[in-house]
Amino acid sequence: PAGVVIVTGGAGHLGREISLGLADFGARVIAVGRTGADSVSFDTPRIDYAPCDVQDEAAFAALVDNVHARYGRLDGLVNNAGAAKRETWNELDADAWRAGLDATLNHYFTSIKAVSRYMLAAGAGSIVNNASIFGVVAPVSGMYPEGIRGPSAHHAAAKAGVIQLTRYLGAQWAE
Repeated sequence: PAGVVIVTGGAGHLGREISLGLADFGARVIAVGRTGADSVSFDTPRIDYAPCDVQDEAAFAALVDNVHARYGRLDGLVNNAGAAKRETWNELDADAWRAGLDATLNHYFTSIKAVSRYMLAAGAGSIVNNASIFGVVAPVSGMYPEGIRGPSAHHAAAKAGVIQLTRYLGAQWAE
């Protein structure tokens, strides 16, 4: 079997496809999202949906503990959830900046902290952190059609942080 994998943002557009793809490869997937369980369904028994806000560190840690207790293992995490707004620079204030970092970067850290203790104890596991091209290059507002806002400054800064966090952990844990 391909193992047990948690996918945050697992019921969203991209997360749903990631969850279905992992299930097609034989994984037991726990798709995590903020949507109520009664409004999310997958057409495969290999995916369990777990409503949880990943920004709630204690709730997510409890979910991880429950997954490990239920299956006796935890083989992967796909950090995919994001809920940041798209403020322009002029609309952005310090509170919105912090909220954007929480919604895009900080929960990656807390999610990894929750799963890594099981993976490190087992000596195996994989973590995939979904980043963005805007973690490497700056978005230009003119590239978007009229009426569509590009990402906010906190999105670009947070996605650069996701990339560096991934590099950092890879350097610490990869053999």
